[in-house]
Amino acid sequence: MKIAYRPEIDGLRAIAVVAVILYHAQITIFGQQLFKNRFLGVDIFFVISGYLITSIILKELVTTGSFSFNRFYKRRIRRILPALLIVMLVSLPFAWMYLLPRVSTRHKTHSVDTPEDLSYVEKQIKFKC
Repeated sequence: MKIAYRPEIDGLRAIAVVAVILYHAQITIFGQQLFKNRFLGVDIFFVISGYLITSIILKELVTTGSFSFNRFYKRRIRRILPALLIVMLVSLPFAWMYLLPRVSTRHKTHSVDTPEDLSYVEKQIKFKC
């Protein structure tokens, strides 16, 4: 039950990505922000997703005569979960090294290395406020 490739959908995706990037870049020309509508790119993505999901559901209804949410979500999970896990496994070490808060004391500055250190950070924040 494969849907035919639609190049116009890729074009709309490109427009949505460019709209999101330009909004976050906050480009101004002659004192006017170029993309004030902050939801334009996201709206385009939602429309594309709705169209594709509806197409998948209608195609299954026409082909099999019924629709199963169970099968629908199993196919989504099989398609998305491997990529999600790879991205998480690659990102986790970098996030652990660079994004956890750093603790500053009189004697040393160190990064948070263990869950116990996170507890230490929480106690320091509570007592200093």
